[in-house]
Amino acid sequence: MLTAIVMAMVVILGAGPTDQSPGSGAPAMAVACFNDSDDDGNVGVWVYEGHSDWRVARRDPKSMLVFGFRPGRGEYSEADLEYCWYAVSVQDHEIVLCESGDLTITSLDPPRSIAGRYAFSLQNGTKKKGDFSASYCPGKE
Repeated sequence: MLTAIVMAMVVILGAGPTDQSPGSGAPAMAVACFNDSDDDGNVGVWVYEGHSDWRVARRDPKSMLVFGFRPGRGEYSEADLEYCWYAVSVQDHEIVLCESGDLTITSLDPPRSIAGRYAFSLQNGTKKKGDFSASYCPGKE
């Protein structure tokens, strides 16, 4: 069961995450929150697409990339992650698992900041890629 003790706002830098599936358009804006996803010390990151404010995104998520990792390393392959999936449509519960890819944490200084980048290939052929810089935000009750 996921817990939401500590949340953080992650603002995607530059143009935001890219969807490199065939026929995809310009990169979408995105924000995310991360939390301690379980009692084992793992961190869960929730990248909400189509939003510029995490508060709105959490009330009305459209699509999102979700991945979890255990802090302590700078680089993770998809196989190293606790979980990695993409909700194509949150409302329709349409989920696609990550098939391969990498997560790089460039800065982790809780509770002040976290920064990094991700690049994942999904089982449906879509590629998700982005850079992020984060600071803590209130937990969701």
